[in-house]
Amino acid sequence: MGFYKLQLLTNTIASLKVSTSSLWCLVLRWSSILTVLFSVHSFATAAQVPTPFTAHYQVTKGVMSVGSTRRTLQDKGNGQFMFESVTKPGGIAKLFTRGKVVERSHWRLHDNKLVPHEYTYQNSSDQKRDVKLLFNWEQYEVTNIINGDPWKMELEENTLDKLLYQLAIMYDLSEGKTSLLYKVADGGTMKTYDIKITGIERVSIDLGDFDTVKVVVSKSKRQTTLWCAKELQFLPVRIEQRKKDDDVPVTANLIELEGIPLPSRKTYKAVPKP
Repeated sequence: MGFYKLQLLTNTIASLKVSTSSLWCLVLRWSSILTVLFSVHSFATAAQVPTPFTAHYQVTKGVMSVGSTRRTLQDKGNGQFMFESVTKPGGIAKLFTRGKVVERSHWRLHDNKLVPHEYTYQNSSDQKRDVKLLFNWEQYEVTNIINGDPWKMELEENTLDKLLYQLAIMYDLSEGKTSLLYKVADGGTMKTYDIKITGIERVSIDLGDFDTVKVVVSKSKRQTTLWCAKELQFLPVRIEQRKKDDDVPVTANLIELEGIPLPSRKTYKAVPKP
């Protein structure tokens, strides 16, 4: 979920409060949240296969553009899918780094469940990091390989990877669930993500106005909020991440969408009074 150099640049310009390595990590953190969770398609019914899509988000901090994220869901056939997130620096942040973060989750749909079999994370910035998780469901173990160093740990039933759980959020919202609790293989350990639904809000973006379900993911040092539009099959149209020691959040807004049709809307002009 990342971006340290980009945050540095933004905060340095705004208040000179942080170090130069934080701004890019702030942008890169979207790859696992967006990824807060950015960008994910859901099933309209329990047995429906997800429709392939591509969603583009603009990432800003305050009034400054600091990057972009593209989320893509591909149907590989025979119940196999690939969900990808690509995050790049943009705007003034490109003066400091041209690296990018790529996350991929290869998974299958089995008995109406999302089952991961391979997860990869590649950070090509100066904080280079390569991660691969291989899920062995016959022996119930997952192999973690970080920068070439492998180790294994026990795999629990219904475990997801750090990208796929974001798709599960959208799936569960489409099912009308109000409890979002996930087991996730994260950082070489098994973690439990308890995600809260906090209400319904109307959100305005360049693509239109949408009624959304507001979802909050809280961790020790940051909080991520996403607004998931029912009209877009609970795809997040806005994601906001706020660190406890930072007054200005990082925000990702949906700016382009392929695969999921946007609702048609009529535009009304005010009639001037005589």
